[in-house]
Amino acid sequence: MGTIRTSMLLSALMFLAIPVFGQEAKRYGQRYVFVGVGGWPAELGSELLISTGFGGEKRMHGGLGLGGELQAFVQPKDGHYYGGGTVSANGIYNFRSGARAPGKLFPFGTGGFSAVVLCAGQCWPTVGFNFGGGVTYWRTAGHGLRLEFRDTVTKDYGATHLWEVRTGFSF
Repeated sequence: MGTIRTSMLLSALMFLAIPVFGQEAKRYGQRYVFVGVGGWPAELGSELLISTGFGGEKRMHGGLGLGGELQAFVQPKDGHYYGGGTVSANGIYNFRSGARAPGKLFPFGTGGFSAVVLCAGQCWPTVGFNFGGGVTYWRTAGHGLRLEFRDTVTKDYGATHLWEVRTGFSF
């Protein structure tokens, strides 16, 4: 009987802690999930590709912070699927930061290192950098909508750009 009470108490405390963390999301950082559409160079096929992923960021000082994400993308073409994935480590700047920043729109810019695997007939790993920006609309203190543009650039085939427009949820 004591185990059931302890479990119920811990569960209640966990559910009470979630809104407290959410209220601090604009101040200290956030996690997010996204879907996107984009494209890559004509040599790899010029149709739109579809992406999905997740990431997080931690604010360190003022508007400056660090972030990371994992992403997968796919492009259906001629009955085949081309695609790949990225792992990124980024710096981020939030143009409005802090718990006392008024309003609900928080624009940001980001850029950093990306490890990329591209697959078009065969797969090959490469490295590059990414940059972009967007805005998070904090609907409530801990739940927001995120809109972002991101471009990942690698050195293969000259400058290979993997660009995309993303939408997602921040929490």
